[in-house]
Amino acid sequence: YARGGITKWYWDFRDRAVLRHTAKVGSVLDIGCGEGITLEKVIKQGWGKRIILGIDTDQESVSIASHHGVAALKASAYDISDCQWECCMMLDVIEHLVDPMKALRNIHRILLPGGKFILMFPNDRLFFWARLICMKFKAAFMDYGHEWKFTPAAMGFILEDMGFVVEVVRRIPGFFLPLHYLMVARKI
Repeated sequence: YARGGITKWYWDFRDRAVLRHTAKVGSVLDIGCGEGITLEKVIKQGWGKRIILGIDTDQESVSIASHHGVAALKASAYDISDCQWECCMMLDVIEHLVDPMKALRNIHRILLPGGKFILMFPNDRLFFWARLICMKFKAAFMDYGHEWKFTPAAMGFILEDMGFVVEVVRRIPGFFLPLHYLMVARKI
């Protein structure tokens, strides 16, 4: 991200799609916040007094986020505290989890009734072909640590089975080039 170029443009584009769904929300928990880049943008939205927190399993990322003024703690999606949140985000994380169902049950537990769950996951198949087309062969065959490959249909079924109503399914950056899927669900 720090190097700029098309990668920075893409992540900023992706974050703008996410930020549309965090506006006017009083409390936001980012699960797998990394270095807090997206949470910094949530904070800059304003909207008065808000509780904003990021959690990540990597202590170095938590330290970097904290250094940039983002409240962050070392924790995982499996051991989220019992605080209640209006909005939970999980961006590019669920595909890395060994037990995504346990994480989703925890998110459902900590969301207030009617609370938003913003989820983003990659389209690994398209990323693979895009890297090949761009002759980035090493990147195409690299292990990114993805335990799962979700589709919007499968994830929608999982979310509805867990007690969510899916309100938004968006292909990022666009319909014909879905590198990521953005889903917004509300807790019933």
